[in-house]
Amino acid sequence: MVCGTVLPAVFARSHLILAMAELGEFDEAERLIKEAIEIAERARHPETLLWAYVSAGSARLVRGHLGPATSTLEHAQGLYRAADIPVYFPLVSSPLGLAYAMGGRVPEGLGLVEQAVERTESRRQAALLPWTLLRLGEVRLLADQPSAAAETASRALDLFHEHKERGGKAYALRLLGEVEGRGGDAERARLLVGQGYSLAQDVGMKPLAARCQLVLGMLRTPGEQRPDAAAHLAASAQALSDMGMEYWVRIAERAQAD
Repeated sequence: MVCGTVLPAVFARSHLILAMAELGEFDEAERLIKEAIEIAERARHPETLLWAYVSAGSARLVRGHLGPATSTLEHAQGLYRAADIPVYFPLVSSPLGLAYAMGGRVPEGLGLVEQAVERTESRRQAALLPWTLLRLGEVRLLADQPSAAAETASRALDLFHEHKERGGKAYALRLLGEVEGRGGDAERARLLVGQGYSLAQDVGMKPLAARCQLVLGMLRTPGEQRPDAAAHLAASAQALSDMGMEYWVRIAERAQAD
């Protein structure tokens, strides 16, 4: 995407919001969200408003605040529809579909993210494609389609590698590892998630690193005694709680109770 007619003050903040979220600086992201939305609402320019709201919703999704993320992304969806700018369909529908699936609306979310990938490919939106594929893989796993999730995540990983996006690679490795773990190959799962964890740490992506640790803590075969798994689980639960990552805090609490 290029800035085009989007107000630079909002366009720049939208990218900074996403960066702050990936670094775990959620309070700073919310401060920037407030600024971006205030500027965009004063301007009343459709594309500027869209960038403000889609970045806000995506950042809240990174934190696992599903209610605020979903409502904000639905608002962005209404904006691009009202303004008749379909080029933004994947940018909005990909995170919105994931938010729906995480909130239990799996079939609806799957359909939306599948459409986002199709539109991204047909419009040759190369920068967006690995991220739409990644979210499709996430939703396919939530839909209990592990083989399809693995295929999609592998495509995303190849593209992230090609684009030299280390953060994206970390996301894809975590997802692939989780898929392997669901299939019973705990050793390969730990290898893949461990690689994602190292990459996430290297680039300072604290939320993703905590999610990787959560998966590492949950990767135990029946009867297996792994003190390191308990340590990973405890560390991830603390980090997720400290960052207020509600969705994954609940998962960590359930895993600790098992």
